[in-house]
Amino acid sequence: MEIDAQIKGLLNSSARSSNSNSNVIEDYSKNAFVELISFIDEFDLLNVSPNSPDNDLNLINSVAAEISKDSIDLIVNNQNVSSKCSSNHEIDLDLEKHHIDTLASELEDSLENGHLSQKGSKKLIEYEFSFLSLISEIQKDLQSINNSASEIENLAKIMLSKTVDLKRKTIKSSEEASILIDEKHELSRRLILVKRLNEILNLSEQEINILLPKNGDPKINPEFFSILNKMRSITQKCSVLLQASNPVSALDSLQKMNSIKEKVYSNLFQWVINEIRIINRNAPELKPEAIMAIHELSTKPVLYE
Repeated sequence: MEIDAQIKGLLNSSARSSNSNSNVIEDYSKNAFVELISFIDEFDLLNVSPNSPDNDLNLINSVAAEISKDSIDLIVNNQNVSSKCSSNHEIDLDLEKHHIDTLASELEDSLENGHLSQKGSKKLIEYEFSFLSLISEIQKDLQSINNSASEIENLAKIMLSKTVDLKRKTIKSSEEASILIDEKHELSRRLILVKRLNEILNLSEQEINILLPKNGDPKINPEFFSILNKMRSITQKCSVLLQASNPVSALDSLQKMNSIKEKVYSNLFQWVINEIRIINRNAPELKPEAIMAIHELSTKPVLYE
């Protein structure tokens, strides 16, 4: 600011000197000084930062000193020019204008190269604060995004862990379900086998009721002997199955058939005895059923003892 005042003072002094010697420096020179002063006023006041390098201050000081020296030289030269002819006067005016323009250009370059006006500096500072504020807001937004991303990442990890655990449990459940299905198939197969064995190795309730009626004596007829043949076949099959590694079912069936057979043959023996007694008294010969019964009982001589 002191440099600016010095420059303005020198220029105003030069302008006043020019006015006092109006016969030497014409309106052209006055206008040049006025333009230079207006140029400086455009930049408001020179605002040189205290942190600016000494080279920049020295540059402006040198320009100011040069302007001061040249202005004084111009005044002296203008006083001397009054004794010269008018033709030399015009040449000096051109040189004077050129020199002033050169100094103004150097001053303009100095201002543009780092010495901004006070208003420009304030605006720049405002822009800098606005930019820094915007950067701060962006940093906050980025931090918020980063925090959200971290939360999402943590949730994703939790979900992934749960998914892995669920997958492990699902695999285990699938294996257990597969085992249960296999066991079910095995049980179904065994159930079918047991049912088939029961059909093969046992008599039905109806057949047992024919052989051993709950009320009264059995009816000796072809159906009766057919069931006896079936029971004999079951006994033979059980004898074969007893040679297997697990003959439990065959053994149970064989015991059951033997128990039924004893009762059936005992009843059949009593029926044959009764039929023989009837023949001796009334009938000339035995019934076919009695003959079949005697033939059946012949396989059990123990009953005749």
